[in-house]
Amino acid sequence: MKFLFPFVFIVFYFYAPIINAALTIIPSKNDILQSIKIAANAALRNQYSSGAAKCDYHLLQSKWFDYERLWHTGQLSLGLLKAAIVLGPNDIQYNDFTRKAILAANWWIYQKIDTGPCSGLVNSTDIDENGYGCITDACGITEDLTDVSDGSHSLFEITKFTKNNTYADIAANSAIWQLEHMQVSNSKHPGLYYNVVNLTTGNPITENDRGTSKLENVSRSNIEGSLFLDTCKYFMISERENSSRTLKLHKKLCDSFFEQANETIQRQDKYGLWMLWTPNDSSNNRFHPRFNVWYALSLLDAADFLNTSSYTHKFYNGNNGALIKLYVNASIRTAETYAFAQQESGTIYYWNQLVDIDKSKNKFKVVPEKNAPCGSGVAVSLSLWLRLYIKGYGDKFSSNIIKSVKWLIENQFSETHADLNLAGAYFEVGFRKIAHWVSENTLDVVQRDLATNIGLQALSDYIMYCNKNPRDKIICFQ
Repeated sequence: MKFLFPFVFIVFYFYAPIINAALTIIPSKNDILQSIKIAANAALRNQYSSGAAKCDYHLLQSKWFDYERLWHTGQLSLGLLKAAIVLGPNDIQYNDFTRKAILAANWWIYQKIDTGPCSGLVNSTDIDENGYGCITDACGITEDLTDVSDGSHSLFEITKFTKNNTYADIAANSAIWQLEHMQVSNSKHPGLYYNVVNLTTGNPITENDRGTSKLENVSRSNIEGSLFLDTCKYFMISERENSSRTLKLHKKLCDSFFEQANETIQRQDKYGLWMLWTPNDSSNNRFHPRFNVWYALSLLDAADFLNTSSYTHKFYNGNNGALIKLYVNASIRTAETYAFAQQESGTIYYWNQLVDIDKSKNKFKVVPEKNAPCGSGVAVSLSLWLRLYIKGYGDKFSSNIIKSVKWLIENQFSETHADLNLAGAYFEVGFRKIAHWVSENTLDVVQRDLATNIGLQALSDYIMYCNKNPRDKIICFQ
């Protein structure tokens, strides 16, 4: 890895804005809205005519390559929709943004599988790219079902926006398929689901590529994206059918989501993370920049649902108040560790390592690998910190919120950048591996579309909160 760091400097010098968001003045509303609009236009350029997200822009080849298209496209759809809503219908590009958000959702639902053992599921496998063949971990006859759930929430939001049930129906059918086919048949762990399915047979993969069948290596709670909860809520309000099957599924999906939530709680470690599950790397205590935050956000979804519905679960003898506290406190633990990971500049790097200082006192530090700033990590953490702040639990995260807002708009490629594939995008550089499909010596260096697509969501949520709370002088523009 010694050769990597000089190269990182070169990439930053030629491509990146200055990685700095020192906490001085909260950006103005106009500056943030302008940043959102510039980023939304970048998102339009980084979308194929089919509606699919372009995913990863390889800086050395100046080409886009697929990478788990289904969830990238779902994030694109939601980012454009939220940007359009916050900019408002009077914005000259409002119709462009909403139309392309819907186009992304159309591409998503066109991936549904209509025949065979996986009928009802959506296909998230990648395709051949630029003559190199499929280069990602989403190739061949298998797919990781988190690619489905991570991109699914936008479909329910698009249904709300368009009043067209088709989008939510297809996402819901995918949830039902996963519920009926991927649950680990172990009564001790009803909240565990296998990660990967064989699309030819419809069977879950119960042994990983290293030949191990240990549950933590082939299954997770797979709660990220809250797909079961979104489907549960959709069936609660949907008037498309009132069949006994739908009513049974509504209850089953709600119960299964909370089984996922409670499995998630049980597997959380002292750091507020889920180090036993990939893509975290438990072999050296390196944690992923988004994965744990998604799980924490889903726990907040669980808390919000219990707080606003009449639903009760058998856990804690139906004591929703106790469950809400449990879920929120678990989310806070995650948020605290990511606050440690955030640099004073606002940067969150792609990989961070946990180092114990005093195990008896649960003291630890987070040591970043300072080679790949992760804009989507900043954005998704902003979403978590903001939601906790709004709940009244997150005053200690106020500085993280401000740093994150500043980081995104200060680390955005110029809209006049000579390379239109980069112009206006929020910065995120990835170093995953050698680009073996090109040569055994070519580095795989990418600008990912995730920072832009997720950044649009987080900044739009921030603007909407501040619009509703103009007297908030702690985190909002004045």
